[in-house]
Amino acid sequence: MASEILRRYAVGGATRPDSFSGLTQELTGSLAGLFQGAPPEIQNVLRISSGYRSPQRQAELWQGALAKYGSEAVARKWVAPPGRSNHNHGQAVDLKYLDPSALAWVRQNASKYGLHFPLSNENWHIEPIGARGGQGVQPGSAVPMMAQAGAPQPVTPGFQMDAAPAAMPGPVSPLAGMFAAQAIDLEQQKRREEEQAAETQRRAALFGGPSPFG
Repeated sequence: MASEILRRYAVGGATRPDSFSGLTQELTGSLAGLFQGAPPEIQNVLRISSGYRSPQRQAELWQGALAKYGSEAVARKWVAPPGRSNHNHGQAVDLKYLDPSALAWVRQNASKYGLHFPLSNENWHIEPIGARGGQGVQPGSAVPMMAQAGAPQPVTPGFQMDAAPAAMPGPVSPLAGMFAAQAIDLEQQKRREEEQAAETQRRAALFGGPSPFG
């Protein structure tokens, strides 16, 4: 059975009881084919660190990201809200590479098994090619998963890649936030001035008052 094949390679969050039973048959079969088709030396350094996630588990990850970053906008760059991750729909797993050779092999061969990496900054997140309605690679900055900036680099021997928040960049600096707020205030002031000018012009047309244009 395909799910039993995958359990041999499960570590971390993928050892949860529903990690593979909650995956679609399409993904389970494709992943089993990928692992069975890998050379023995690749099988030895390739693992699955996360499979299906219930909405409750996704909510825990989401709340953890909110606590870390203090902002939904920043948290969305790293973790999808409950129901917005393909892990919740059984259409995604996270791989773990114990050696760079595993990453290189999977990247080269995933498409042969109907799989791809839809997030340009997450080289561990793999899905069926049609899971996103035929969409291609999504830039990390444009999806609610993980930010492209500060994305983890390919592993080196002895380093175990994982999608853990510990690899995330720090929160946006207060100074950057201050500049952003000032820019918003200036834009709002400009809009108010334009609205006032339009109102003056309208009154002039209705009541014969002085034109703002002289």
